[in-house]
Amino acid sequence: MTSAVLARAGLAVGPVVRRASALMMSTVASAALGFAFWLVAARFLPAHTVGLGAALVSSMTLLASLAQLNLASLYARFLPTAGPRTRSLVLGGAAAATATGVVGAVAFAALGQDTGRWPWLFGVAVVVSALHFIADGVLNGLGRAAAIPIRTVAASAGKLVLLGALGVAGVHLSGEDVLLVWTVPVVVVVAATSWVVLRRLVPAHAHGPSESIDRREIVRFAGAEYVNAIVANLVSFLPP
Repeated sequence: MTSAVLARAGLAVGPVVRRASALMMSTVASAALGFAFWLVAARFLPAHTVGLGAALVSSMTLLASLAQLNLASLYARFLPTAGPRTRSLVLGGAAAATATGVVGAVAFAALGQDTGRWPWLFGVAVVVSALHFIADGVLNGLGRAAAIPIRTVAASAGKLVLLGALGVAGVHLSGEDVLLVWTVPVVVVVAATSWVVLRRLVPAHAHGPSESIDRREIVRFAGAEYVNAIVANLVSFLPP
């Protein structure tokens, strides 16, 4: 939308502008639909259920944000010229985020923090959400930033529709159920995105331009970006 407006104004629209516009649209859509989700929750659910659900989602999102290791920035930097290393870079990042998410969820529960009645659901939500976050970086790095708002809207709208349908049907939901409603559409979107990325985009990108990747550069880049991400996410999600 933003790039179309710029084009009509007679301004040049390059790939950087298109990617930035896609990321901005994704952020705006996610925020708007997320706000609507909690409005619907407040309409159909008791206050204590909304509070517990919000606390679980905030805790899960904090851990997922830490588990994603800020790989979106790393992918945007290294994937465009990864060439035949594309698959290993994507899978390696996903494995690291998964392992970090599992460790984070287990540590969170071991410290006595509330993960609800279903700790396994909390752990799955952390891992899947971390993979959901890094998928944006993968698509951006593979030159498919236009798909980012689509998957964001699909996941966020899925949560909203599912919650609204259960509310209209009069289904009694607990705080853990709210987390489940939040997680199910994300699982579907992550699975669909993974299939497209690994079966179509990665093989095509593997034949593209390639440059040598210094592992020390990756570590330094990821480390600096991760520190920034930790500070931002703690400020946003730790208080709730």
